[in-house]
Amino acid sequence: MLEAALLVLLFLILPGLSGYICHVLESPSKRAWYGQVRYWQAFEYSRALFLSGTALFYLFGAFAWFGSKPTHATAMTLFALICISALVYLWLFADMTAKVIRCLPILKFFFGILAICVAATSKVYSDAAIAELAKLPPQDLPGAQVFLTFVLTPILWALAGTLLMGYVSIPLTMLLFAQSVYLDVSRPKWFHRKRSSSEHIFAGIAVVFFSLLLLTLAQRMLDKDFYERRLRSAIAFASFHLPPSYCGLPDRKGAGVEITESGKAALAIPDEKLGYIFHPVDCSPQQKSRDEVMAELSAR
Repeated sequence: MLEAALLVLLFLILPGLSGYICHVLESPSKRAWYGQVRYWQAFEYSRALFLSGTALFYLFGAFAWFGSKPTHATAMTLFALICISALVYLWLFADMTAKVIRCLPILKFFFGILAICVAATSKVYSDAAIAELAKLPPQDLPGAQVFLTFVLTPILWALAGTLLMGYVSIPLTMLLFAQSVYLDVSRPKWFHRKRSSSEHIFAGIAVVFFSLLLLTLAQRMLDKDFYERRLRSAIAFASFHLPPSYCGLPDRKGAGVEITESGKAALAIPDEKLGYIFHPVDCSPQQKSRDEVMAELSAR
């Protein structure tokens, strides 16, 4: 399949692209049209970036159909690029900056309440993650509690925005297409001062891609195979700093011990599949006798 994809690229796509470039170079009107790039602003750049990302999306889909699938990191990066460019285009299309400034007091109150709710929810989920993955009481790992709450807060904001976009995408797309039809049919007097019908259609397409890819990314983030290993590593990073030898255990690279508030200890051991596994252990730190301590004090 890879050989077939290379044949299509070498004998179909590249010759067609080179022929079109030669045609543009030989046509003064085409060169003048493409010369408008020098006067582009953020609105035009975001539209071009979204078009480029969408074209790469279909190109990678064609390669995947031929059996040459892109890596997971490449696919996620492309999805993020399309989502960001679509969001910027829609923001500029709707002139959201001016609208946000007009409604700023109401938005501050709304997002203040929402921030409190998200922070509380993040604390709940961080405790649940520690109890589920580390099999320890969350209060025994205060460092992990703080770190996971910090990490989960922006993730919950992103998931809340994804859920909201999923609900409004269908009516918003229908509204944009209806506005496009209205502008084409009625041609109102103020038509030249507003967005054109083609820009409404393009905005509707951007809404569809943005919502679908955002939901795909959110679904991937909520997959246990995606988040479990990362959360286990975050718990180990935040709390397990003492070497196993502190409890009289043999040291191992990456392993760590945490003394819990209940006076016991927990051991984090690196695992190839899960990242880390956690076990409660008996910990008796090695103590020196009085004579050994006195000898060291005398020597100093």
